[in-house]
This record gives sequence, structure tokens and C-alpha cells, in this order.
Amino acid sequence: MVPADVVNETGVTVVDVREYPDHDEWEVALDPLADLDTGWRPPTAWWDLLIDRAELMWLSDATGSVRLGLPFPALWRHLRPGMTITVHEGRPAVGTATITEASNAS
Repeated sequence: MVPADVVNETGVTVVDVREYPDHDEWEVALDPLADLDTGWRPPTAWWDLLIDRAELMWLSDATGSVRLGLPFPALWRHLRPGMTITVHEGRPAVGTATITEASNAS
């Protein structure tokens, strides 16, 4: 699903990531895959696949960058980089997020 020309901040490409499973390093492949979000917008299905694979490997944390498009932006304008928020998908909370960038663009 990742375009071949996408590169993460450390210069890793999807071609590099494909080498890990060849050496039975499936868990190692998840981190750079989660970081391949610069230069393209991964669809929701992309993140769902990463989470599914992490759960199949019994990994406790499937972490990565997330871009939130909030329904009521005015309620979130107080967020600044470095702040931590609680993440919910109902109750109980499912995790935390640290704000790395905030934009007031609509």
C-alpha cells in the first residue's frame, strides 16, 4: 500500500522494510512501516493492517504518528506541542498521545 518513493525521516523506504521479513524480523518491520507517513497520507486501512499484524505477533504497543481531523476544532485550539491527551474509543481509555504539531488550518 505504500508508494515506492515514500521515505521516512531516517531515509528508510518501503524497499528497505521488505528486507526484514526475509530474515524473520517481522516485529522490526513494524516500526519503520509506522514511520512511513511522510509524503503520503496512509488510509485508515493501512493503520488497521499494522495494528492487526502487531496483535498477531502479541506485541503490546502498536505506536505511530496520527493526524487528527477533529469535528469541533475550536474546542482543541488550546493544544500545543508537548502536551499529552488521553485517547478514547469509548470507555475505558485506550491510550495516550503526545502532541507533536498543531495547526489551526481548516
